[in-house]
Amino acid sequence: MGRSDLGAWTGTVAVSRRGATALLTRPVVSGVVRALDTVVVVTSGFLAAWLRWGVEEPEPFDLVRLVHLTGSLAAALLFASAVSYRFEDLREPGRALGRLLAAWSAAIGAVLVALYALKTGEAVSRLWIGCWWLAGSLGLLAARAAVAIGIAAAQRRGRLRRG
Repeated sequence: MGRSDLGAWTGTVAVSRRGATALLTRPVVSGVVRALDTVVVVTSGFLAAWLRWGVEEPEPFDLVRLVHLTGSLAAALLFASAVSYRFEDLREPGRALGRLLAAWSAAIGAVLVALYALKTGEAVSRLWIGCWWLAGSLGLLAARAAVAIGIAAAQRRGRLRRG
């Protein structure tokens, strides 16, 4: 199978006389944005912890790690259920930002409800959770703006296909 056959078969690479030019497809862009959202949520949790505790480990360190993991997983699930990865919404981020931030807020709210239901709410810093929500919200907004700019640039260059 030659290079041009492989490109036609996968639908993601086009070969021209000047060499290979990578083409992005809509499903690939959506998948990358899913990963980006997860990275933003996890990183913002670490950033909030650093802002709250500095380099020291928080007192209930295992509980904080569990809250961070649970909140990140809840956010990933709620982002997908909020239908925030449609290509049209990624191209024009204003269309889905409300759903995205509502899903993020719901994930943080679910973590808080679980903490209080398990009677561990006093053990985890609410300041950390608030900073996590704020840093995550700002990070998600910035990431979606960057994605929209990137999509526009790829469309101008002809590197984005329907696929």
